[in-house]
Amino acid sequence: MGIAVLTTMLSSIDNSIASITPSSTQRTFLGTAAGPGAGVEVVADMADHSFRRGERKETSEKAEGGGSVPDASGAAPPEKHTRPISATTQLLDRGNLKSVETATRVPLECADSGEAWMRASEPGGTGWTYTLTSDEDDSDWGFAQGAEGFFTPLPGGEGDRRVRFVGCAPQGALLRSLDHLGTHRATAGSAWIGLLDAEGAKMGTYFVSDVRTTEVRPSACGADLLDITATLWCDMSLPGADRVWDLIAAGRLNRTGLWHAMDADGRRAWLSVALMSRGYRRQGATALPPGHVVTLDGRHIVDEDSFYCAIGEAVNGPGGYFGWNLAALDDCLCGGFGTAGPFTLVWESSAEARARVEEAEPRDPGEEPLFGVLLDIFRDRGVDVVLR
Repeated sequence: MGIAVLTTMLSSIDNSIASITPSSTQRTFLGTAAGPGAGVEVVADMADHSFRRGERKETSEKAEGGGSVPDASGAAPPEKHTRPISATTQLLDRGNLKSVETATRVPLECADSGEAWMRASEPGGTGWTYTLTSDEDDSDWGFAQGAEGFFTPLPGGEGDRRVRFVGCAPQGALLRSLDHLGTHRATAGSAWIGLLDAEGAKMGTYFVSDVRTTEVRPSACGADLLDITATLWCDMSLPGADRVWDLIAAGRLNRTGLWHAMDADGRRAWLSVALMSRGYRRQGATALPPGHVVTLDGRHIVDEDSFYCAIGEAVNGPGGYFGWNLAALDDCLCGGFGTAGPFTLVWESSAEARARVEEAEPRDPGEEPLFGVLLDIFRDRGVDVVLR
């Protein structure tokens, strides 16, 4: 390869990297999370809310509503999806499946969930609950009626998943990878997995990387469908999040407090879905006017995550999102997430909430307690906090 060609390629790579590096206007350093001496940086990225204190998680604005351009309310119009062309016959012709009779000896189910939205629809409906889209060029990878294992981490790996896409109609790189099972060329790349409602509208998406197909069989869900097993990496598909998506898809996330009985892991999963479904669920919503009063019920606030569950619903109603870490809370208070200062926050049962939070979130000597950090963030953004 000539030197000039190599130089041009390296320059192109540098420009590509620069184009995805957050600018100074996208990332804001908010200081230390727990006062002087804590040494934990709180960094907010104005394009997404996937940061934990002192830790960065790579995602994209697509995670909030499928990647569509949001309207004035901050909500993206849902995308609709229809059935793609069959791939089973192509694979049989290529010799990747010996025969339907052999491949279907193991009993298969269309989906293992009892929820109606996870089952194949009646004839005439799409039946799809998942859509796959390439991260590289936004081309379609196909659709599936189920994704068993997507919300179940493999032992020893936070983001490692083994997923069986049930009733799948593969396209693009996913389909091509099936020609190379058992080789390194079975790697399809990175993609976005979207969850669809009963009408085929996208409720939210997850970024996945290192998608590698490992097995394919004809599916019991349809003569022209496949069951495709793949390994991939996704640390945002938290255990228990699928049950929250079930509520949204079935229209049952219609009252506040459904998170009250959840444990710590369940609340974390709840918050992840609140973030990713925000664009879908806020379609047509308008921001609260300046000077309004928000009432925060502190009776079920027991730690930091339960605070975010409670403030999300106080501002945006059942399953609402208003941050899931300190940096994201600060960003939400700047506007675009349902409300912005100035307004009044009436915190009911605040003393009990404070005692439980400080017990659950202990600080080192000399560090400001979390409750005080929260009050500082509110007041710095023009919020009058009334503790009751």
